[in-house]
Amino acid sequence: MKKLLSLIIAVITFYGCQNVILSEEYQENVPATRASVGSSDYYYWCDGVKIPLTVNENKSYVLVETAKIESVRKSAVNIRGGNTRTIDNYAALGIRSSKEFRMQKSLTSFTLDNAQQKSINPQDVVYEAPYFKTSDGADLGIMNVFSVQLTGEQDLAKLQKIAEEYNLEILGENKFDPSIYYLSCTKESKGNALEMANFMYESGAFEYATPEFIVESMPDAAPNDTYFSYQWNLKNVSYPGIDINYVNARNAFAFPYINDIIVAVVDNGV
Repeated sequence: MKKLLSLIIAVITFYGCQNVILSEEYQENVPATRASVGSSDYYYWCDGVKIPLTVNENKSYVLVETAKIESVRKSAVNIRGGNTRTIDNYAALGIRSSKEFRMQKSLTSFTLDNAQQKSINPQDVVYEAPYFKTSDGADLGIMNVFSVQLTGEQDLAKLQKIAEEYNLEILGENKFDPSIYYLSCTKESKGNALEMANFMYESGAFEYATPEFIVESMPDAAPNDTYFSYQWNLKNVSYPGIDINYVNARNAFAFPYINDIIVAVVDNGV
């Protein structure tokens, strides 16, 4: 077995600091700009840029088996609600399930404060990760899922090997782009989805890797885009003559029912 380097990505989970070891096989092509040796900062990568995060000390994201939900509610402090998520719900991420997909259990997610999180029996917890604060003060949670884009077909074997070594589950590929794969973490994994995504990207073996974020809706947020006022909807009525060509869709407006269709774009700016 190849000698392992002690490259530690020190992103701290709720349970404490978990070490992620990067092997020589994936260390070969790591650019200096990606390195974060010894860093204790919270961050994620976006278009090659390291985006800092501030941990929310009183909030965490927790997944439990739905079958154990009554036990969790009895043992935990003031826990109500919860969002149940089964395999079919992963389709919202555009995942085409892999043949090896084995996670047949229904899961329920909770957003908990410190007292609630500490009151849960650890044996009932499938996965947990901290919440963070963005620069504009919004809460940002980390699901148990992250995506990785391969640089080529040859990278699939690398992905499968890392998934096995770090106790990750390959959920499947993106149904629109087969070079993108989705993986999930549990408490048995070597890190949460943020840590694992950073590890994958910093290895230099993949095009990109990013966790699936949980973003609170901010309908009253003020945009900071200088050119925001120059944007328009599908049909531009403010600036005639510079409308986009939306694939002959404008001709469809001749049909009586088409005017009932509303197209919206929601951008949280993460």
